Amino acid sequence: MFSQLEASFKPLLETQNRQAAAQIDALTTEVHELTRVVGELKAGQTVDVPEVAEENETKAFTIEELRGWVEKEGRVSDAFEAALEARNPQLLEQLCTIVQPRDAVKSCSQAILLCIVQQLSVDLPQLSTSQGQDVVDRLNLRANWLKECSIKLDSSDASIQQFLSTVLKKVRVNVEKVTMHQRSFL
Repeated sequence: MFSQLEASFKPLLETQNRQAAAQIDALTTEVHELTRVVGELKAGQTVDVPEVAEENETKAFTIEELRGWVEKEGRVSDAFEAALEARNPQLLEQLCTIVQPRDAVKSCSQAILLCIVQQLSVDLPQLSTSQGQDVVDRLNLRANWLKECSIKLDSSDASIQQFLSTVLKKVRVNVEKVTMHQRSFL
């Protein structure tokens, strides 16, 4: 069971490990430079303080890049993984306007599908308090994706088994909040 879970999350973990190693390297360099500056200050020397390096961040892909992956290269799963790593529900939502749910279900692992479900539901209560046709269209898009992906989740899949119940309970709570909010307008 753990080997299947590891295999499902291995690419994501490798990416995060590389990012963490780069951040540690950058921080180590900054600490060495700060140590040098403090030593010179203690010795009474005048020191030019170096600019602080900007934080290393993961590359934020644009929807145009993700569209290219999907339409030109057929990399549906990679596009969803990149959108999920961005932790940006709007980017994920935009990707969902490009890809059909059936194509995601065919291309993505159970872990990615579960993450799609989680991310599309995470800000539903806030989205439902907005008004306008755009909001209605966005809610309909998300509802369709939530339905299509949720029914394809395999509760016997070891890669998601331990997380499935918790995620789906949170999804249900968020969907119920939307339903209650929408009923208050009727």
